[in-house]
This record gives sequence, C-alpha cells and structure tokens, in this order.
Amino acid sequence: MGVDMNDPRTTWPLNSYTVPGLSFDENVAGNPLHLLLIALAIIVFVFNKELRVKNNVIGYVLALIGGFLLLCWMLKIQPYQSRHHLSLFVLFSSFVGLVFNKSWNRHVLMILAVITLVASIPFMVNNKYRPIAAEQNIFNTSRNELYFANRKYLKEPYFATADFLKKQNCETIGLSLGGTAVPSGTYWEYPFWVLLQENNSKTIQVQHILHPDNRSNVKSKIYPHNNFNPCAIIAVRSSKEEPVKEMVVQSSTYVSAWSANSDQINVLIK
Repeated sequence: MGVDMNDPRTTWPLNSYTVPGLSFDENVAGNPLHLLLIALAIIVFVFNKELRVKNNVIGYVLALIGGFLLLCWMLKIQPYQSRHHLSLFVLFSSFVGLVFNKSWNRHVLMILAVITLVASIPFMVNNKYRPIAAEQNIFNTSRNELYFANRKYLKEPYFATADFLKKQNCETIGLSLGGTAVPSGTYWEYPFWVLLQENNSKTIQVQHILHPDNRSNVKSKIYPHNNFNPCAIIAVRSSKEEPVKEMVVQSSTYVSAWSANSDQINVLIK
C-alpha cells in the first residue's frame, strides 16, 4: 500500500512500531495461542449446524468481531495495543468454551487445557516486572513496591511526597497532573491515592485541579465540586515542563513547600 508503518496517521507515538516477538513484559506480550484458539473456534462454529442456528451465539460473536474491528479503526497502532485487546480475549473465552464443548469430547478438551496451562507457565514464572522465580519476586516484595515495578525511579519521590503530606495533617489534597489541557499517560496518579491513605486514620479526599482549557474543568464550578478547598496540592510535571512553584485555586494562593524528583513533583501549601 506504500504506507510507512510509522506514519503518524496510523501509529502513535511516532517511530514506535516494532514487533516485540516473545516477550515476558505484560505490557506488550501478545496472545498468539489464544488467537489461534479463537480462529479455530470460529471455523468450527461455521461448520457446526447445531451451533450455527443459535441466533444469540451468532449475535455474540459478531458483536465481538465488530468490537475488534472498531478498536482497530478507532485507535492508532501503539506499543501497548495488547492491553486494549485483553477485554476482547476475555469475552471471546466463553464463545471458545461453548464451541469446543459442543464439538469435541472431554479428552480433546483436556489436551487443549493442558497445552494452554503449560504455555502460560514461562510468562507467569518469568514475568519481567512481577516474577515468581526470581530472587526478588511477588512473595517477598510489598504490594506498594510492586506498584513501582516498572517505574522504580518514581518509588522514592512518591513515598516521600505521601510522607510529607501525612506530616502536614492534610485531609483535602488537590492533584495537578501536567500543564496541558489533556494530560498524557506520563503522569501517574493511582499510587498517590494508595500511599496517602495507608496507615492514615483520616479519610483523605483527593480531587483533580484541571487545566482551565480542560473540557471537564466546568465541573469544578458546579456543586459539590466548587466547595473543594484543598489544604495542599500535588503538582506533577514532566521534565520538559516548568516546575510549579505557585498556583491559584478558588481564589487561594498555594506556594511550593516541598519538592522531589528534580522538581518534577511539587507540594504546594497555602
């Protein structure tokens, strides 16, 4: 077709197209065996007269195929595309189970089950970020540390940020991620929710402080969101952005009282 695989019209981010091959990275690992089983189930379904007349099954599989095509049409090719496909693979599993159960005896089904289980062992044992067999594994690593398995450089700054805020006895915290109208996935939010609440008897309220041009910012002017008056704001910026030293929210001025990760994370206090 004469179209470059890294054409920005089809691929995001630019120059990111690769074929990872066999990978134990949960973010990019493919599901070739499961894809083959789905394809086989569709072929068997087409030639199985008993199943072919069930309108609900036909509607179900057509909806799944349509969902897959819609996903390919709406989203550009991305390094983490396999994560987007996960829900479809899960939904296809019931269809595969139904077709195989109606078409083959239990001995064949047992063989297929053993093959899929054995094939999954290397990915489970040697997972790149959460292995079972490695010296540092999921059994001797705390849950909070596992959050940072593939972003270890953020562990200390995030833990330190949460510890600082706990010492301030702050219960209402604003979260400002990025300086653009639509923040990218670079900014990592959910560990803050966990770390701020951990070993804290108080219920912590966290609310986003959105860019004025963000479409959802209108909600901040509507009850009950317009009553949010944080005692501190966590401002996270990328290395390409200027660190936040001051911010005005709800007519109150917040200034930086603490920073981490080369000023990419700033805690602003009234």
